[in-house]
Amino acid sequence: VRDLGMGLIMVGGEDSFGPGGYLHTPVEQALPVYMDLKGKKKIPSLGLMLVIDKSGSMSETSGGVCKVELAKEAAAQAASVLDARDRVGVIAFDDTAQWVVKTQAVRDLDAIQADIGTIRADGGTSIFPALALGYIGIKDVPTKYKHVILLTDGMSSSEGDYFFLARRMQKAGITLSTVAVGKDAD
Repeated sequence: VRDLGMGLIMVGGEDSFGPGGYLHTPVEQALPVYMDLKGKKKIPSLGLMLVIDKSGSMSETSGGVCKVELAKEAAAQAASVLDARDRVGVIAFDDTAQWVVKTQAVRDLDAIQADIGTIRADGGTSIFPALALGYIGIKDVPTKYKHVILLTDGMSSSEGDYFFLARRMQKAGITLSTVAVGKDAD
C-alpha cells in the first residue's frame, strides 16, 4: 500500500491513530502520517499511577487469556505513550500492596515495562490500601495532570472509606478510573 499507493483508506477522529494504538505498528508504516504527536512541548505533563490487582483470581483466564496478563499488557501499553516529562508509578496488590515501579520520570521505558512484566498472581484481594498508597505516590508529583487507574477483577476483602479517599483525590486534582478485568469481573 505504501509503495504503490492503492488499496487502503484510513479514517479516524480525535481518539484514533496514535491514541487508538496504531503507534509503531504496520498500519503506521503503511500510512503517509506519523502516529506520535508533533509539537509535544504543548502537551501538558501527566502523572500516571497504575494500581494492578495480582490476587489469585487474576490467574484465571478470560477470553483465553490470563487476567493478570491482560492487566500487565494494559499497564505496559499505557506507559508506552508517556515520555520523559511524564511520571509513572505501578503498584501491585493482593493481600498487601507492593511498589513495582516507584513513581519516576519515564526515561527508561524498557525497564519500566520489564518491571511490570514481573507481576505474578497470588493471594487475596485488598484494594483500599493499594489505592491509598497510589494516592500518596502521586499527589505530590510535579505534573500538570494526575491520574490513577485501578485494574481489578473483584471485590475487596478489606474495608475502606472509598468516598473519603475519592474526595481527597478530587481536591488534589487527581482523577481516577477503574478498569474491570475479565468477563467475570465483580
